[in-house]
Amino acid sequence: MKAHDKKHFNRSGYIILSRVLLYMVTTLFCALSPFSAFSQGKEANIWYFGAHAGIDFNTGSPPSALINGQTNLFTGPSAGTATISDENGRLLFYSDGIRIWNLNHVIMLNGDNIGNISTQGAMIVKDPGNPNYYYFFSFRFQGPLIFQYSVIDMTLDNGLGGVISSYKSIPLLHNTSYHLSAVHHANTEDVWVVAHGLGTSNYYSFLVTADSLHTQPVISNAGGIFTSYSGYMKISPDGKLIGSAVFLGNNEFFDLLNFNSTTGEISESFFLNIPLRYFGVEFSPDNSMLYLSGGIEGGVEQYNLNAGNNQDILNTRFNLGPGPFCALQLGPDGKIYYPTIGNYLSVINNPNESGMACNFDPQGVFLESGYSSVGLPSFIQSYLNDPEYATVQNCAGQPTQFNIANTNGIDSVYWKFKDFSNMPNDTSTLLSPAYTFSGPGTYYPELTVYSGLLQKTVKDTVVIYPLPTPQLGSDTLFCPGAPIALMLDAGPGDFYNWNGNFTPGGQTLAVTDTGTYFVRVKEHGCNGYDTIHVGSYPQATADISNAAFTNSNCNQSDGSITGMVFGAVIPFGIVWHNDGGVEVGTGPDLLNVPAGSYMATINFGDNCSHEFGPYSITDNNATQIADVLPSHDHCNQGMGGLSILPASGNPADFLYSLNGGPYQANSGLFTGLGEGEHHISLKDAAGCISNVYTQVIENIPGPEIDCIATPETGSSSDGSITVISPNTGLTYQLEGGLPQTGNIFTGLTAQIYYLLVTDGFGCTARDTVEVESLQGSTLVALAGINRQCLNKPASSDIRLTRVSGLKQFKATLYYNAGILNCTNFNSNEVDFPGITAQMFTAPARVEIAWNGSTAVTNTDTLLLGSLIFETTQPGLADINWEHGSPMTWFLNEAGDTIQQPALIPGNIQVHEIPEIGLQQPPPLCEGDSITLSAGVNGGTAPMQYTWTGPQGSSSTQQLTIAQAGSGDNGLYHFTVSDYFNCADTTQILLSVVPLPQANFPTTTDTIYYEQQTQLQATPGYASYQWNTGDTTYFINITEEGDYSVLMQTAEGCTNLEKVTLIDTWFPFNIPNAFTPNGDGLNDTFRPVTDYDRFSRFSMIIYNSWGQRQFETTNPAEGWDGKDAAAGVYVWVITYVDYLGKVNTLRGSVTLIK
Repeated sequence: MKAHDKKHFNRSGYIILSRVLLYMVTTLFCALSPFSAFSQGKEANIWYFGAHAGIDFNTGSPPSALINGQTNLFTGPSAGTATISDENGRLLFYSDGIRIWNLNHVIMLNGDNIGNISTQGAMIVKDPGNPNYYYFFSFRFQGPLIFQYSVIDMTLDNGLGGVISSYKSIPLLHNTSYHLSAVHHANTEDVWVVAHGLGTSNYYSFLVTADSLHTQPVISNAGGIFTSYSGYMKISPDGKLIGSAVFLGNNEFFDLLNFNSTTGEISESFFLNIPLRYFGVEFSPDNSMLYLSGGIEGGVEQYNLNAGNNQDILNTRFNLGPGPFCALQLGPDGKIYYPTIGNYLSVINNPNESGMACNFDPQGVFLESGYSSVGLPSFIQSYLNDPEYATVQNCAGQPTQFNIANTNGIDSVYWKFKDFSNMPNDTSTLLSPAYTFSGPGTYYPELTVYSGLLQKTVKDTVVIYPLPTPQLGSDTLFCPGAPIALMLDAGPGDFYNWNGNFTPGGQTLAVTDTGTYFVRVKEHGCNGYDTIHVGSYPQATADISNAAFTNSNCNQSDGSITGMVFGAVIPFGIVWHNDGGVEVGTGPDLLNVPAGSYMATINFGDNCSHEFGPYSITDNNATQIADVLPSHDHCNQGMGGLSILPASGNPADFLYSLNGGPYQANSGLFTGLGEGEHHISLKDAAGCISNVYTQVIENIPGPEIDCIATPETGSSSDGSITVISPNTGLTYQLEGGLPQTGNIFTGLTAQIYYLLVTDGFGCTARDTVEVESLQGSTLVALAGINRQCLNKPASSDIRLTRVSGLKQFKATLYYNAGILNCTNFNSNEVDFPGITAQMFTAPARVEIAWNGSTAVTNTDTLLLGSLIFETTQPGLADINWEHGSPMTWFLNEAGDTIQQPALIPGNIQVHEIPEIGLQQPPPLCEGDSITLSAGVNGGTAPMQYTWTGPQGSSSTQQLTIAQAGSGDNGLYHFTVSDYFNCADTTQILLSVVPLPQANFPTTTDTIYYEQQTQLQATPGYASYQWNTGDTTYFINITEEGDYSVLMQTAEGCTNLEKVTLIDTWFPFNIPNAFTPNGDGLNDTFRPVTDYDRFSRFSMIIYNSWGQRQFETTNPAEGWDGKDAAAGVYVWVITYVDYLGKVNTLRGSVTLIK
């Protein structure tokens, strides 16, 4: 066995054919030619069938008769055949199911006894992965009917082909009927081969791919049970429907079912059952009509599949005429052929049309000596589908691109766009033309394709839509400094893109800032654009550098302001007002006004205005006020005064007006005035008035005092009162006595005293002070006074004074437990060794005890110790002594009780601290700005604030970080301190997140690639949004253009990056044949490509002896072949591509004469 004959089974049950590279010139040329299994080529151009009958479509339509065929099938339902040609229409081989004949009409190597005859003969499928291999599907009786396959290698027998002996008649399915059809997979490369079981309703779909024949079929249970071998089964050319006729047997019917060309499944999602006796089955090339042979009347019947529901379809049944139960087969010319069991084939000339319009010809093709029986060849149905085309950009005023779905087998085309307003210039012969229609509307273009001498014309409907016309309105200007508020409406559409934003927007856009706004509106795939500029009028200006201010004379209306230059958007107006708001003039110059203050208002734009001034006009000859000296009021007695100093002259020579009152002669002195602003002007003897002068009189409050009283001891009249005040120059009176300048009153007895303090302006302060009596003892116990911030420790000093013979004591002090909590006692062990203190919580008190070794006598004040408190709430907390035994007592050396001392209480003022409210900010995206604002509650004003961060410090309550960068990362400390230095501090962590970066592999924003590439952004971000709609970090590129990706981090930081991809590869569409006969079609041979995408072009043509026949460096110049003989020629094309790469292509072309 040769190497290229070897095969093996893989574990999935697929049959894999080994591939070899054949170093033959013909094979090389084949490999260079484009190959697509989904063909509209010439593989079905030659038919052999019946008894030595055949037809050839290479000569055109109708086809010419062939009488060299070797099939010899006369009668009976098993008269099917199979024929295959290459893509150029050259016969390769054919079969009657028993034997295979090669192109020389000799039985192919190993081609005898290949199977049995059958209704549909056989099916030939070209291997999608190797153009030299063909799968041959047929049937064999071996007990039950067996569906089988063989493999043909066209390189055997010197290129005539042969059946690989080890791959001959390999069973695929047992107990099958003769029903057989094939169609291309939805991917246009692979092929589905479909058979049917006998006695079941199972369809079996076998897939042929470039790698293998998949021997495990897709099994679908649908429709009726096949009780007969006979009848035809066809898949529609578009691969969407499958029709089966069950002929003979005890249950004759026709089923039409749904076929899925992606999965190979047959389903009843569409199911039409006709319980009649049919044999032949065929679809029109546009898949709209169903043709069946047989039925009620015999002959051929037509059903319109576009009629509606099943009953609607059945109601369209139309009999074309009488005839036998025979095959129906669609030809490459788009016509359906029907045997007559004789020397003719009937022809349905226009199978896409309904009723009589289908043009049925009972004797359409004369077979000469050939004889047609009931069967015709079977082909892959996709070969016979009408050409299809699609359009791109159906927009008025823009070129619409027409693209044929598959151009394989098409030699040339002729487009007629049916644009009546542009006739006769509405045609094209390009494969993919771009045509601009004369306007919006519905058009019905026709495409005629030429394949050899055959031609097909298809029609379709193309709607050209008008471009959207968004109207954002005229450019709009707002007044300077005014808030921007505008709602833009783009009008109707399907898609809106504002200002090129990646995320689509809506029909409207709220505008709150100045700028240029543009919108792209897409409707029906067409784009419309509009732009509006939203701005602010330039600020109005007033230039006084060359202005002339002319004073009035003695209060006359002869003053003026001229020469000012005002600027604003034209047109604008100027209105002058005095300081009372009264209009006094218009235009740039102010004329004939008295002395005073004036404002100029510029009105411009859309109700915009700007006020300038005030500008003053003074009065000539009027003496001006040089200064006004104030005498301030004290304690609101109305004792303030003003002394006016004229710039010249004697004050007594002028009259004076205060606060708009009458002018009076007072030598410039005003008295008895209270606090506030006062406005003064003067008038001379001639009546000329000065400018108004403003002076402020303040109110000085009376003295502030605080009094401290010392108690009287016994009846010694040794009490005292000390007055403390920040004021100076005071006199003091006690009980209405004589005033004194000293602030201490001594020699006082115990009683309540009334105190009067008077300053130099007669302002007074009063207080009532009690001097207490200390009877029988001179001992005084005092609790200290203190103030502290909340949560800070506070202290109160506990002292004794006038101590005499003290040997032992116990003292109890109570305090406000709602504000304080005593935690410690710092004792004075020097003067009172062994002194102790106990703290109790219920009630809150401290018991201090001491038992000395010797008695203490001292006239100074002695410190027992300091009570230390926690501060728990703000407020004033008293510290009071407990009077009387057993809580408080003092003993002398003899153990006798010392007369109860004076117990002076203390207090501690606890001030609330300012509390900071500051939230942790979310992560900040690099380049964004943030204002850190701390809220402060409590405390006593004024406050001091301090921010400290990575970039320094600030003394404001708010901290603004503009366009944050990596240097702004880190901790930020905020501290607030009030009047009493009560403070709070906190910190936050500011995280600045770097923007995501795509890191495209380019520094020029342009990436070059060939045909396809993968564009990757940096992986690992939270999300990706490409302008293609993809959401992965990479996309596969097959079309050049501008690409952008919006990346987002987990923190929500986004960045849009763009890159342009340019495809440096471009296709060369090179014909494989041409006919220089001067008919204007295919007269020259040249490549069809984009000439702008390459340079340094060269094309050389060689004959089969290697002799150079033609050479050119002009890609638009073709070879006319007029002086060359018909035959095959070799071409070599060399060019330099977009990136400077030298490329060489080789191939062959057939010159036909």
